[in-house]
Amino acid sequence: IGTQQFSNRLAAVSECIPAPATPSVCGANDVVSPAKAAGLQANDRILGIDAKPISTWAQVDPILSKSAGKTLSLKIERKGKIQTILVTPIQAPAAIYDPKTQLPSKDSAGNVLTAPKVWLGVRVATERMALPADQTFASIGSTLGQTFGLVANLPKQLYDVATTAFNGKARALDSPVSIVGVGQIAGQVATNQTLTWLDKLGSGLLMLSSLNFALFVFNLIPLLPLDGGHVLSGIYEAIKRFSFKLFKRKDPGPVDTAMMTPLTLVMWVVLVAMSVVIIAADIVNPIRLG
Repeated sequence: IGTQQFSNRLAAVSECIPAPATPSVCGANDVVSPAKAAGLQANDRILGIDAKPISTWAQVDPILSKSAGKTLSLKIERKGKIQTILVTPIQAPAAIYDPKTQLPSKDSAGNVLTAPKVWLGVRVATERMALPADQTFASIGSTLGQTFGLVANLPKQLYDVATTAFNGKARALDSPVSIVGVGQIAGQVATNQTLTWLDKLGSGLLMLSSLNFALFVFNLIPLLPLDGGHVLSGIYEAIKRFSFKLFKRKDPGPVDTAMMTPLTLVMWVVLVAMSVVIIAADIVNPIRLG
């Protein structure tokens, strides 16, 4: 199905390189953007840079970052015709954005912080494209890592869910949900008129896989009655039997997991209570997509 990624097609070409945090209207002292000066136009598709084939913008960035003041030969497609355009990127200040707020970072005096950046002066279009194998496995690894992080911070996550259920604040999009919440999110996706059927299918498959990842990670918690508790018991039994054999003692036999029944009952109560809290939050204050 693929995902929405920055493609090799230009959505727009800037008239100039404006000063940070100012409207993109060319002033008397603003520099004409390299893309504009070279004659690039919106909807041009970059097929190659210096004879290197290009299919996504991710391939352009590494080349661009090392090309300040260097003339590049772009092979482009414009209205079905192939052309070659020479462009020279420039280095100019760019605002530093806070990764959390996505707003420009400022110093104590309120001035926008900047750092040198190589500019071409274009806005790139997004298109649905398949991920290569390495990025696919990286995406899976990232999802698993986020899920492990969610489970590791589960007590805090539950507290946040419980408090937001009654204080009227919007819930975080990455907060834990019950099967009720999964159904609500799936319903919002299915009824969203701005999404194509392919977008909805992709979102549904991602939710299904994320749910399975979450169950997999949660089930690894080393406490009974979860599978992680049984795995821990098996590991303990193997270590115990090996140590007895090593010291030539009689095989102690299997571990009596029935001794863990009181702890298992406590865990059942905790799991039921956790489910009640999350289901109640999904009913009172469900996650709302943008």
